[in-house]
Amino acid sequence: MKGVVLHEGKRYFMDLLEIIKAINNKNLDYNWFITDTECYPENDDIDTIFLKKYNWMSGRQLQAILNVENFKWEWAVLSAFKKDVELKEILEYEFPCADVYPGFWDNGISLQHPLADIEIIPWNGSATFVISKDDAIVDEFIEYFPECEDLESYNKRL
Repeated sequence: MKGVVLHEGKRYFMDLLEIIKAINNKNLDYNWFITDTECYPENDDIDTIFLKKYNWMSGRQLQAILNVENFKWEWAVLSAFKKDVELKEILEYEFPCADVYPGFWDNGISLQHPLADIEIIPWNGSATFVISKDDAIVDEFIEYFPECEDLESYNKRL
């Protein structure tokens, strides 16, 4: 499992469409459980969607929303699940949280939700974390954003 962080001041550090492009549009291969959301869409219909405690949507639905408006995400955890994982299984666990999860900061990088394959975490409007069970996804992200930092190396400096 690998993780990376893209900091404030780096290109596209909070642009979710670019983040998805950086993982080679793998979002379409998954369903997404989106929690702990603080975001600022100008479109009222989109704003209403993300006022809920959680959202469950396909990668295509997420892509369609972002194609309407690529808004700013201040906080969120976007957890990707294989399409055969059902929402009722996901709801058996605690909801991922953007702010207090120690798996970002401790080496031994981990995903918050045990059934997830990828997590994208806009964090405090100043960084985006990408963590994946599939190292190739993180490697694609690093290739797209060479200025991002390996999360384990970043944590060692803290």
